[in-house]
Amino acid sequence: WSGILDESSFTCRLPVTPYQSFPSSEVQVSNCQRTICGVDGMVGDAAANYVFINSMVDRSRYPNGRMKFQYTLVTEESPSGGGGGGGGSTGSSNQLMARWSMSTLNAKELGASNAHSSE
Repeated sequence: WSGILDESSFTCRLPVTPYQSFPSSEVQVSNCQRTICGVDGMVGDAAANYVFINSMVDRSRYPNGRMKFQYTLVTEESPSGGGGGGGGSTGSSNQLMARWSMSTLNAKELGASNAHSSE
């Protein structure tokens, strides 16, 4: 992670989600948002996503089951920063904002009651 993120300035803003654990210090209650700071914060968020996705597997029936999922970037609504106008510039050349969705591909086969998706 440290090869692609600048530890001194990296932040990631996300909505507060009920299905994932995260430190309460990341939450801004006024706008129902959380802010991840630095490489350790991003690693922690990725680990929490891993735990959430794998908790959907019925381990009594599929002890070695691996959840498959697909991310989709919704590009027509994803402005990126760059100061060059167009697409919702944030005024800085190192910022990106993206809307995406994630869907499970084999949740029901691994014992989940439904397929799942999040946006």
